[in-house]
Amino acid sequence: MYVVVIPVYVQVYTVGPDYAHAEARKSPALDGKVERNKDGKEIRYPVLLSAKEKLIARTVCLAFKVHTLCVHVHQFEFPCLVSKL
Repeated sequence: MYVVVIPVYVQVYTVGPDYAHAEARKSPALDGKVERNKDGKEIRYPVLLSAKEKLIARTVCLAFKVHTLCVHVHQFEFPCLVSKL
């Protein structure tokens, strides 16, 4: 059996149910390392969300009844980790 490792994962941040911002980053599951810039900060890339992805973020926000949260998603198919901020 092989474990499939996705090279990039996406974090979606919500501020209330009507705003979501998404960022992608290299998955440290590949080699245990995170890409960093010259200042030592993690390199992240902005992601444009589709209407469906915004609806998923809204639904998770309302389901957990929190104003601000971070959702880790696997290829935008389903939330795999939700953190209250």
